Amino acid sequence: MKVTALKTFVGKAGLIKAGTRFETDDLHVKQLERNGLVSRHEVKPMEPEIKAPGGDDEALLAELRARAAELEIPNANRMKEATLRERIAEAEKPAGDGDGADDGGEPDPDVDDSEGAEDDTPGEGGEPDQPELAEGEQGGDDEADKS
Repeated sequence: MKVTALKTFVGKAGLIKAGTRFETDDLHVKQLERNGLVSRHEVKPMEPEIKAPGGDDEALLAELRARAAELEIPNANRMKEATLRERIAEAEKPAGDGDGADDGGEPDPDVDDSEGAEDDTPGEGGEPDQPELAEGEQGGDDEADKS
């Protein structure tokens, strides 16, 4: 009797690959059917569905990813639509949105907070602060004053 292999297996005739049509005796067919390895009917593999490029969902996702790239959102090409929408909304949300709540986010890298911040402690690996000099005094080496 002719049967079609549903899975790849080793049978009487050796290695039988899935989708192969072969002939064997009735007793052996019953055993192979019970094990779920063959079918008496001819089984044709299904062709995979191919989506047409440029669908509405894909176009929307491409637009969202382009907007995320403009906003420099990392890994935007791997995110799904809902996540992209959330991240874009977070990135577009103005800094002073008026709710008064500090969301504890990371500091803005574009803001230079070093201006106006005076501290009397020496910087790492830097020299200690020099004493302030009165008007007319010049700082320098004591050796230079002697010569």
